[in-house]
Amino acid sequence: MTVRSFRIAGLTLLALTFLVRASRADKMYWTDTNSTDPGTIQRSNLDGSELEELITQGLVLPTGLVLDVNNDKIYWSDFSTKKIQRSNLDGTDVLDIVVGLGGPLDLITNPSLQLIYWTDFSAQKIQRSRLDGTELTDLVLTDSGPDGIALDVLGGKIYWTLLFGGPIQRADLDGSNVEDVVTTGLVTPRGIALDVVGGKMYWTDVGTGVFFEDGVIRRANLDGSDVEDLITTGLFEPNRIALDVAGGKMYWTHNTDGADKIQRANLDGSEVEDLVTTGLTVPFALSLDFTPGADIPALSQWGLISMTLLMLSAGTIVLKNSKKPLRRKNQAA
Repeated sequence: MTVRSFRIAGLTLLALTFLVRASRADKMYWTDTNSTDPGTIQRSNLDGSELEELITQGLVLPTGLVLDVNNDKIYWSDFSTKKIQRSNLDGTDVLDIVVGLGGPLDLITNPSLQLIYWTDFSAQKIQRSRLDGTELTDLVLTDSGPDGIALDVLGGKIYWTLLFGGPIQRADLDGSNVEDVVTTGLVTPRGIALDVVGGKMYWTDVGTGVFFEDGVIRRANLDGSDVEDLITTGLFEPNRIALDVAGGKMYWTHNTDGADKIQRANLDGSEVEDLVTTGLTVPFALSLDFTPGADIPALSQWGLISMTLLMLSAGTIVLKNSKKPLRRKNQAA
């Protein structure tokens, strides 16, 4: 079985989970930062209703946030306190995970391997550790400050943005084989998110600054080809971006001149709508909570991937109520 067909088969099974998922992401979580007031972590429904403040103390500039919903945890990075911390999804039981960093900006987890990856802007590094903060490892030393980060676990890649002019880069999960994937048309690339099923990466570009309405949201293939402009007007400073691929939506935080907001649009950039427009100072990091319906067992993406690899290595995928297993094309019946 070729690597290409192996990847396609894994992605196909991953896509099936989106089709049977009983409910879409029903919550969004975000950080709100301010250079003078304490930062906060908040959440709401996807339409912006039922806003809750979860954490209001101990934060200064929380610039990265990721959810581990299967373990009911939030992880975040704070650029000013130089920490990575976590709490329960309701904001209780705050715990320091990694301290004494240079200036962590964004982070992402791989729960199946119990790993957390982050960008350190000040140290100009891509780093990782265990979810409990042990085994801290330097993976990549970058030429300038890295900002947004994303993982393609199936493809075995880390992606990140370099804030001042790019490029957007990627490497293997152990930090080897660094390569540039997008090198042109970048001003201040910041947040990045991946649609591994669709083979696309999405990113925000702040442009020249908050006083100029030249921020953009773009996407390209995972290898950097076929760059598309999705939203090119009405953006002052788009920060982080998150995807609900099954729902066909992208969400982002938007720092404007006195009108900060959280917005969403279709994945092609159409039908932009405001979700949260009040109670914000500088909304920054953003993450979505995908919660399975009560009648469907909660199976994480990473657990599904492990199952996929196991079934593919055996050459058989058994479907419920089917008389025969599905086999590889070149496997005897």
